[in-house]
Amino acid sequence: MQVDRDFEQECADTRWFHSVDFGEFASSGRFRPGTPQNITLYGFMDLVQDVDLKGKTVLDIGAVDGLASFGMKALGAEKVHATDSVDKITFRKGREVLGLDIDYHPNTQIKDIKSTFSPGSFDLILCAGVIYHMLHPASAFFECRKIIKDGGLLFMESPYYPDEEKAAIFVNSETEMVPEAYTYSVPTKAAITGLMKLAGFDVLAARTLSAPDRITILGR
Repeated sequence: MQVDRDFEQECADTRWFHSVDFGEFASSGRFRPGTPQNITLYGFMDLVQDVDLKGKTVLDIGAVDGLASFGMKALGAEKVHATDSVDKITFRKGREVLGLDIDYHPNTQIKDIKSTFSPGSFDLILCAGVIYHMLHPASAFFECRKIIKDGGLLFMESPYYPDEEKAAIFVNSETEMVPEAYTYSVPTKAAITGLMKLAGFDVLAARTLSAPDRITILGR
């Protein structure tokens, strides 16, 4: 893919959250050297390989620069919607350069998705890197349930606390598990699977990572 050299320089001068492959070069991503870029999405990338996205309508909640949105479109999803709480110029530019038909809904939070999308709109929803920024993380599971189709797939990704087996959510300001101002809480694996079940999903699979400690739960 031929990419404009001005865009290559623009990428180099811009802070990116994701490392997006533009063919001749990639955007930088947010991690320092020594940590693989896009590592927090590795669990989703692994699990989604076994999902046939052809003809499907999917939603990427908290898309940031759009890596997962772009990937799902490339894997054959018929309709891709992406939301974020802010309007990311990096998403818009990446979508334009890659020539992808993706509907972008900036300034949209979890609390807004019921009014943005109709019930039963999606075959698959990805909610990655979102719930630990929420004061009421449980609401994400229930709001997703309202707009997913019967039998639809929900991928929920988050930092997690691997050293506790009980279903607990730890307040980050007291435990400082994640050194980030806008991380409000850190759940255990049992907490995420339990919330998935409470919202009406069957838990199908889980993937975990260490350094950083992240988890992806797949529910139907």
